[in-house]
Amino acid sequence: MSKYTITLREIIYHYTQDKNPYNIQPDANGHRFMRDYDIMSVGERIKKAQEIFLSGVTFADSGMADEFWENFAVKNLMREIEFETVEYFMLRFRAQLNLLLPKYNPLYESTKLEIEKLKSFGKKTHREGKDDTETNTHSDTNSTGSSRSVFEDTPENRLGNADYATNITTNNGQDNTNVTAGGTDNKVYSEDVTEDGYNMPQAQLLQAYRETLITVINDLIDDVSRPLFCKIY
Repeated sequence: MSKYTITLREIIYHYTQDKNPYNIQPDANGHRFMRDYDIMSVGERIKKAQEIFLSGVTFADSGMADEFWENFAVKNLMREIEFETVEYFMLRFRAQLNLLLPKYNPLYESTKLEIEKLKSFGKKTHREGKDDTETNTHSDTNSTGSSRSVFEDTPENRLGNADYATNITTNNGQDNTNVTAGGTDNKVYSEDVTEDGYNMPQAQLLQAYRETLITVINDLIDDVSRPLFCKIY
């Protein structure tokens, strides 16, 4: 077992030195992983070390990778690793990330979705069909009538009222009409119906929404860090 362990800060400093870190020999003070005379801020070193630490790890996007590494490094900068060698720490670090990212990548993507915070249900329906309407009309008309025309020149023919006329013509007739009509009206319709709203108080919906908010990056950092660093009880 090693007598002493090492902090994440020392590993980051070591891997961001200008010279090949694998060939650096201890200085007069026995320092090997850090050289105080290398002028570079901690933030610059953290950013420079990202490519080395996250090599071979696939995040949902580059923004997620940047956010994770910066927060992981800052949060664990002064913590001591739980392994005897830096190489084994790096191996376990990448293995832990590759194990967890299939879960956290979709969670990170879901935080970008736009949702209606104050609606409890929503439904879209598409309807289409055909409406056939049939109509029938039938009508019967019956009419009867008579007419008489009288021509009077010299009254030789006697009328029914004891009058006389030259010529009398009487017409009697009957008219019967039968009409039947019908047809079919075909209508095709297509419509989209959207229904949404809420079936509970909106304050309750807002409270439920706040409870579902998760800090994906912070949870990922905690899950990755848990088996990598020493615990002090």
